Amino acid sequence: MGIECDHRGRRRLQEYTPYPLTNTFFGQADGDGALLMEWIISELKPHIDRSYRTWAQRGATGIAGSSMGGLMAMYAVLRHNDVFSKAACLSPSVSICSDWLSNELFYNDIHEDTRIYWSFGSRELSARNRIQAERMLQDFWGMLDMRGGTGKIYINEGGKHNEASWARENPVYFDFLWR
Repeated sequence: MGIECDHRGRRRLQEYTPYPLTNTFFGQADGDGALLMEWIISELKPHIDRSYRTWAQRGATGIAGSSMGGLMAMYAVLRHNDVFSKAACLSPSVSICSDWLSNELFYNDIHEDTRIYWSFGSRELSARNRIQAERMLQDFWGMLDMRGGTGKIYINEGGKHNEASWARENPVYFDFLWR
């Protein structure tokens, strides 16, 4: 199941940012993403579990997203680790709130079976930004490893910041998250 964000103006940033942001490249955001995630957990997921034959337990519950959705997937598995055991964060826009996410990872209870997949395409970032992105993801991976979780960083060779590139990763992150 997918959730579409509001693409008008800057609504996507508002909806898919879980923290208030002041001075970013993208501007200011109030951080309505935390409210969106509360709705997903308290209303949408229970509705799906009642309406369809799902395995509702945490160990069978994952979340995935790309770009701002990748940021939300990482936030979800860290803030709501009692609900989500795994996350696929494809080209996640985590740099706009990396300090907040580091705090989530450091201070929240993280179950040992937590699995997080991070990726980006080799053609979506400049050489300098690629190095920074890899370092940031390696820092997150190291913190997750110290907390007992398992992470994977995948560089999608030739990949760009688009749906076609992310679709090619489906078997990679499914194999990692569900083994």
